[in-house]
Amino acid sequence: MRVLFNRITFEVMRERKDDAPFDTSQKPANVPTSTPKQIKMLSLLASLKNQEGFKDILEELADHLYFSIFGKSKLYVKSMFQACSLVRFFLLLLRIGGLEERCRLFIYDALFFKSVRNHVFMLTAIEVWPEVLKWTGLAQNEIILDPILEAMVWMIYNTGLGGSEITLKVFEARNALRNVCRLPNPECSATDMIKKFLRIGLQSKDKPHLLDSLNRAILLVSRSQDYQWNHNNLIRPLLELVGKSCQEDDDESQTVLCWAIEAIGLTSRCYPAEARKHLEHIFEALAKLLDSHKLNARGEGICLLALLRVGHHLQLQVAKFLVKWKPRNVIGLDVFEVVSNFLGTRAKKFTTKTIEISRYSENRSKKKRLNSSL
Repeated sequence: MRVLFNRITFEVMRERKDDAPFDTSQKPANVPTSTPKQIKMLSLLASLKNQEGFKDILEELADHLYFSIFGKSKLYVKSMFQACSLVRFFLLLLRIGGLEERCRLFIYDALFFKSVRNHVFMLTAIEVWPEVLKWTGLAQNEIILDPILEAMVWMIYNTGLGGSEITLKVFEARNALRNVCRLPNPECSATDMIKKFLRIGLQSKDKPHLLDSLNRAILLVSRSQDYQWNHNNLIRPLLELVGKSCQEDDDESQTVLCWAIEAIGLTSRCYPAEARKHLEHIFEALAKLLDSHKLNARGEGICLLALLRVGHHLQLQVAKFLVKWKPRNVIGLDVFEVVSNFLGTRAKKFTTKTIEISRYSENRSKKKRLNSSL
C-alpha cells in the first residue's frame, strides 16, 4: 500500500504548470477543476475502495498526504506549484470520500502552523470544496456562526500581510471567501474576538461541545499574536475567571472552571522558550489550584493536563511538583498516558540538553585554563 501511496504522491507533485486541466466546458456544475491525471488517479482510488481489502484506502491515503504536507521539513522543500498541486489533490480526495471534518481540520491546521502559503491553500480549498466554509445554521431567526469557523474566517482576513500579497494570493483568497462562501470580514480586532469568545463561554455553561469549539477558536486566534499579547489579553482574564469560579461550588461553576483551565493550557503551548517567566506565573497558579483540592475528578484531570502543557518549557518544575503531589481522585487512563509520555520524552530531552550544556561549559573552561597557561 505504501508503494502505491508514494507513487501517487510522486505523480501529483511531478505535474507541470503547463499540464492542461480538464475541459471545463464539459464539466458539471459545482465540480472542481482537475487535470486528466488527477481524474484518472481518483477514479482508480474510487474503484479500489469497492474491492475487498481496500475499504479504508481513501482515509489511509489522506493520512499519507497530510504528513507529506505538514510533516517536519516537508512543506518548504517543495516549490509553490508542487505544494499547491499536492494540496489540491488532497482536498479532491477528501471531497470524493466525503471527509468533511478532515477538510475542516486541514484548514484549521494550515492557519495554525502560520505558513506563508496559507492563503494559497485557502484559495485552493475554496475552489475545491467551498461548502466546507459555508454556514447556514439558524437559531431564533439569527445566523449563528460556529466559533472555529468564525476564528478561521478572522484569520484569513487578518493575517498574511507580509509584502508578497499578490504572489501569495492574499487578496484573492479574501475575495473568494467573501463572494463564494458569503462570509464577510468580521471587522474586529483580536482583542474583540477574544472578548466575544469569553462572553459566549460564560453564557454556554450547559453546552460542552460549544465550549470545546470555543477553546479551539481561542487557540487559533492566540496563535496569530505574540506571547506578551496573549498573556495580557487572554491568560490574565482566564486566570481571573478561574479565581472567581473557585469561590463557588455549584456544577455550572465547575464547568466554567474546567473550560477556563483547558483554554489556559492550550494557549500556553504558543509560548516560546524565552517566555519562561510568564509560564512560571501560570504554572504556580495551576499548581496551587491542584494543591487546593477544590476540583472535582474531571477538573483535576483537566488541570493536570494544563499543567503539563504549561510545563513544556518547565520540565524541572513539573518533575518536582509531581514528586510531592498526590491526586485526590483516580486519574483516568487517557490522562495517565499523557503524563507518562511527557515524563518519558521531555525528561530524555531535558537530560540530553543538560549534558550538552555541561560539556560545552566544561570545554570552555578547559580552553580558558589552557590559554591562561600559555
